[in-house]
Amino acid sequence: MPRVLAIVSSHIGATAFMGDETARQFLLGGYRFGFLITDPDQHYQWATFENSVFIRRDKNDPDKIVAAAQTVSALLLIALDATAFSVVGILHPEPHRPIDPGALPNVPFLYVSPWPPVEGKIHLDWTAESYPINRIDLHPIAL
Repeated sequence: MPRVLAIVSSHIGATAFMGDETARQFLLGGYRFGFLITDPDQHYQWATFENSVFIRRDKNDPDKIVAAAQTVSALLLIALDATAFSVVGILHPEPHRPIDPGALPNVPFLYVSPWPPVEGKIHLDWTAESYPINRIDLHPIAL
């Protein structure tokens, strides 16, 4: 059975920081930016993986990207307030117990494609059927 970790925030600004960019940060572990001194107009951005939830650089070969924390199949980031909620997911590229993102059809999942990375390049994609992120209204119920 897949294992899914959910992080829920009801902070007043949760919808601003529990979205697609946060999912990228969780998966890539942050970014570094730079440029060549010989060509300052050419900017570069690369993932650090230092704080990634699911991937790391190989200790013996830093140019190789490997899976980490394989006991978790996916991560859900949930922003909740009094009237609605939104959910974005991150799929582990190589979990011990894979999850079918179709089981949660209204949740957009970020994933690495292809896995393992080719030539050290990371490409991220979203499950097409559910991106972009939607807010789902909450309705009061009578007891």
